[in-house]
Amino acid sequence: MPIYPDRFIEELRLRADIVDVVSSYVPLTRAGANYKALCPFHREKTPSFIVSPEKQIFHCFGCGKGGNVFGFVMEYEKVSFPEAVELLARKYNMSLPKRERHSTGAGQGISLRNLYAINSFAANFYHKNLFSKQGRAALEYLRSRGLDIEVIKRFKLGYARNEWDEFCSLARDRKASDKLLLESGLVLASEKGGVHDRFRNRIMFPVFDNQSRVVGFGGRSLGEEQPKYLNTPDTRIFKKSNLLYGLNLARHHTDKGYFFLVEGYMDVIGLNRCGIGNVVACLGTVFGEGHIRLLSRYVRQLVLVFDPDRAGINAAVRAIRLLLPTPLSVQVLFLPGGMDPDEYVGKYGRDSFLSLEQIDGFEFLMETISKKYDMSDLKQKSLFFKELFELINDIENSIIQTGYLSAIARFVGLKDYELAREFASFRKKASIYKDNKRRFSENVVSVVGNLRPKGPEAELIKLAVLYPEYRNEVKNLLVPTDFEDTDLWELWQVILDVDFDIGRLQARVQNAKAAIKPEILSWFNEILFSEVADPEEMIYTSSKVLLDKRDAKKIKVLKEIIRNRSEKGEDTSELLRELDALLKKRRDRIG
Repeated sequence: MPIYPDRFIEELRLRADIVDVVSSYVPLTRAGANYKALCPFHREKTPSFIVSPEKQIFHCFGCGKGGNVFGFVMEYEKVSFPEAVELLARKYNMSLPKRERHSTGAGQGISLRNLYAINSFAANFYHKNLFSKQGRAALEYLRSRGLDIEVIKRFKLGYARNEWDEFCSLARDRKASDKLLLESGLVLASEKGGVHDRFRNRIMFPVFDNQSRVVGFGGRSLGEEQPKYLNTPDTRIFKKSNLLYGLNLARHHTDKGYFFLVEGYMDVIGLNRCGIGNVVACLGTVFGEGHIRLLSRYVRQLVLVFDPDRAGINAAVRAIRLLLPTPLSVQVLFLPGGMDPDEYVGKYGRDSFLSLEQIDGFEFLMETISKKYDMSDLKQKSLFFKELFELINDIENSIIQTGYLSAIARFVGLKDYELAREFASFRKKASIYKDNKRRFSENVVSVVGNLRPKGPEAELIKLAVLYPEYRNEVKNLLVPTDFEDTDLWELWQVILDVDFDIGRLQARVQNAKAAIKPEILSWFNEILFSEVADPEEMIYTSSKVLLDKRDAKKIKVLKEIIRNRSEKGEDTSELLRELDALLKKRRDRIG
């Protein structure tokens, strides 16, 4: 696997301040010596994501993810370590050195670099095919949809000819292995061995990630092949739940403040063709939290453009429900006559599309939910309120929450204060339930807390983690018999094998977490972000307590031996002298 020299990596790590990097993705708030935020890797209401500027590490106490600046970029951008290095180097204007290359032994995995390369090669191959004699029908179809050559090239559209193994044969000629081709999803394994092309007689839509790298494809059948649309299966670089078609172009149009979310490839292309670049689409999968996290990096508003049929309405409702607790506001746009966006702009043009009335997402949601109930029946009306209250109760911003309550009041013809009273009653009942749940949780936490490591050995490990200059001294002090908790000893063994960099130490413990009890792991992550007021005092006090514990154990054993021998009438004078010396030694240490 290709890597960069250690000297360059270390220089980049020192220059790439983790607070600067993380804050370019996630808004951070100062919290004492650290910064906190809502975790970008899982959904949460209370910030549990902590960044330490001093130690240059991050950790989420909700989902457990943590690491240094490289680890954050790898996790957020879903890239390999070398790619994270390249991203950070570009951000800090550092020239990349020539990469070293380790030998690749048999059985070694396919690199992400090769996966990106084979997809790029495929995109060029299919694009060239579109302009060949065999691709004439595909090209004419695209032109019949109003696409000119400039748009076709902008989206790098292509054509997979109706051949059994044309692509994989050419890729093999370029030294691509069957293993790489299979992992890319571009080919299928045949029953008789070998591989053959996945896409045949299809118009090809390359899918780009937000860094404009080809990561997969969608293929539209030109004949009777089923399904009509066929996507690359999920691979290490192609995750439909974390990708949006057209985002590589839409990200350059964030000045609008919003994106249109449409349903298909041609809708994205059609709107782009008419000068509307702030448009994206899901890749044959339902809109989910991964898409929301991705969109939140670029805009603060989303306009849903779905078909006005039952499936389109259900998709819009589901998306709005997901979006309500997030920073993204949402509008809904249903096109007249059941037309799709590509068809509409082709017929009426860009300005007409942009002037169409948009419905507030929450208004649309209320209207849709109300149709489930007989609003003339008081009991069913109360169920309507309950369903909406449950949705807005999770919204932390009180101004937004109050706005939604006012919208509900207008919808049902109540005064704001009347509905506020109903909502207060709902929250009171919900609070009682939540309080009972919290008390149960606190009891569990209390039990777990009692299981967390205590004693001088735990204090000394904390010191060794936070202050590398004391690690050797602690290493010389601690022995296996000092540990009443064997799991804490296991953690100490992991720590011992790592150099003094706290980021690498954190990564090593994370990698070994399957062998470490959750409460020990939780304790370790907590101490990473803690401080010791007086390290010298701690090592002195803990060492003293540790030695006293050892003497106490020896005294207990000696007393038991003396008692047993006395009962048998054996001589214990030598043991008594040893006991007396230990007691004196202990008194002198305490005194």
